[in-house]
Amino acid sequence: MSDPYDATTAQFPAFRTPVPPAPEGRPKLVVLRGGSPGSSFELTRLTTIGRSSECEIHIQESSISRWHARISERADGRFEVEDLQSRNGVWVDGHKVER
Repeated sequence: MSDPYDATTAQFPAFRTPVPPAPEGRPKLVVLRGGSPGSSFELTRLTTIGRSSECEIHIQESSISRWHARISERADGRFEVEDLQSRNGVWVDGHKVER
């Protein structure tokens, strides 16, 4: 049986969408576009994002790679975003993540 997450990732142009200020509490990832806009996910110390059901944040959207990105909390409490060689890249505040 073939893996449903093995499909090719669709390619889409980058976009800029204003993001409202985050509320107090644990940081969250908020989906802005696609099949589930407005969905939010609380971040843990190490969070993977992608179409794979093995990712902590599982987003079934054709523009998302199976293993798209990883967000990790640093010792100083700040978060670091890493692109896991996704097809469309990872963008934060309108800037492409190069790492």
